Amino acid sequence: MRLSRLLFVGLLLALLIPAAHAQGQVSPYTVTVPVTDTSEAKRDEAFGVALSQVLARTAGGQDLRGKPGYDDTLKSASGIVQQYQYQRAAGGLALQVSFDSGAVQRAVSQMGVAGTTGKPPVLLLVRDASGNVMDKDALAPLSQAVAQRGYNVVLADPGKTTDGPAVATAEPEQIFGLARQYKTGLVLLGQLRADGADWNLVSGGPQQKWNSTGAPTQQTLIDAGNALSDRLGKQLNVIGSGNIAGKLWVSGVASALDYANLLATLRADPMVREVVTLSAQNDGLLFAVKTGLPLNVMAGNLTAGGRLLEGDAHSGADASLRWVH
Repeated sequence: MRLSRLLFVGLLLALLIPAAHAQGQVSPYTVTVPVTDTSEAKRDEAFGVALSQVLARTAGGQDLRGKPGYDDTLKSASGIVQQYQYQRAAGGLALQVSFDSGAVQRAVSQMGVAGTTGKPPVLLLVRDASGNVMDKDALAPLSQAVAQRGYNVVLADPGKTTDGPAVATAEPEQIFGLARQYKTGLVLLGQLRADGADWNLVSGGPQQKWNSTGAPTQQTLIDAGNALSDRLGKQLNVIGSGNIAGKLWVSGVASALDYANLLATLRADPMVREVVTLSAQNDGLLFAVKTGLPLNVMAGNLTAGGRLLEGDAHSGADASLRWVH
């Protein structure tokens, strides 16, 4: 069946949304923080620290300090804890805390901030100096640094990344495969060396590389988490204004279900105000869109979700993306 015919069938499926979720992704309302002992005082202090991270996540990475009610919310953190448990971590003792999602959302709303947990997770694929993929415990400093800035992470499965992309050689098809597997377009590739580390943040296709010098330490991982968050903040926290009209080309749409899910993805983005299908060619579609952001920025935001990646330029389109099945 040709894609042009599938467009009509796709209209009947427009409410279908993919049900797959990234394996290993931690709830945005659950965090792990270090503690020095199991006393009640240290536990309550840890609850406050944990809640500050969850509030930042829920507010999309915004700094809530100074907002009305922020300090009081942290002081009463124990009242909205759903469950907690102590764990042995690489650096000593830690406390994993899960908060009531509704209470967190209400707290953020009362501070006058629009809560959102819609940001996709960042896939961490970091190798040690021996070339082995680092696990949860080894990457804890990096994960915690990213969490404190309001982003979630998901860890690469060491058993499934033997042929994964390296920092210097992240090929488009490799990133495409990771996006399909982990449902995110944000990937941090890292390679530790005896005298430092190399990093590559892949965001839906575009790559940002940097390196650090000095022997790899816990601080090296923390610095990488902060550098990653700074780069993501510039991409994902752009403030929209007005209606900007343009044309968007999306390739890789192979079925009516793909078409329906693509429309659902576009319309679910709060910055997309209008989507109209103009034409179809082979496995691609041309849309007329109105957004609250410039088309290139809008395309960058869409790729972060893992269902769309940067595509080859197309004649007549202001931005081009590729659908991830």
